[in-house]
Amino acid sequence: MTDAPEIDGMDSYPVSSANFPPDFLDFLKTNHIDPRIYDMHHKLPRYVRILNHTHLSPSQTRHLIDHIQTEANCPVTPVAGIPGFLAIADHSLRLSQLAANKQKQIVGIDVSSGIAVLALSVEPGDNVLDLCCAPGAKLLYLAELVASKEGSNKKGSVTGVDIAPHRAATCRGIITKYAGQNKGHVRIYIDDGTTFDAKAPPSYWWDPAMVQAKMKETSSQGMSKRHMRRQQGVPWFAAHLLSTPYAIGGTDLYDRVLVDAECTHDGSLAHILKYKNWGWDQLETQV
Repeated sequence: MTDAPEIDGMDSYPVSSANFPPDFLDFLKTNHIDPRIYDMHHKLPRYVRILNHTHLSPSQTRHLIDHIQTEANCPVTPVAGIPGFLAIADHSLRLSQLAANKQKQIVGIDVSSGIAVLALSVEPGDNVLDLCCAPGAKLLYLAELVASKEGSNKKGSVTGVDIAPHRAATCRGIITKYAGQNKGHVRIYIDDGTTFDAKAPPSYWWDPAMVQAKMKETSSQGMSKRHMRRQQGVPWFAAHLLSTPYAIGGTDLYDRVLVDAECTHDGSLAHILKYKNWGWDQLETQV
């Protein structure tokens, strides 16, 4: 087995990884990850995304960045190649301290998560499936991207799936707090992503007249709303028009699918280091 690669400059950082459980160290070695990378976490910036950044003019964006920088008392810079993303130099900064977060102008999200979303090349009107959707930052981003552009009648949807009720609740909290009108494009299921089989919403699910017409057609065939809901499965959380029997009775596949497995991004680094306080023996049960 090849040893993990050496990382330049690591000698100057404390090696907290000495406390890692043996199984976790074996996992890192198998995947050629130098465990000392976890000691670099304090050198990483805090990443945020400007909500609905395309609605802002360049001068408005510059004003917002300057305001965040003044409040944060540290450099705040746009992330090259990822529109709307900012790097706040002080990683220890709590976003709840910033007026821009309180006013729902920015939200925390890893750059790697943003890249995953952009890689899908989502278009307005797309129906997107987000498996393992918690904690919901990508779900929120996708809801912006599928929303129709001005003058277009194409309205997309985002279906989030997570197996853990408490994590689905976190997603719901993010969407409810930050999504605004885009909340109407989101539905969440508590389900196992490996067996989830609900199809994408049908065309014009967002048109009340179309929904009413389709429901009358279904009723004339002798099928009750309750029977349809039982057959098709009701979302755990959804706007009204995404929870109608018509909306949940789609038969088409999704235009885009995001499967987010845990990876070695900055959020993972921060999560692992929480076990310093929780106890490294707790990490052992997660490996």
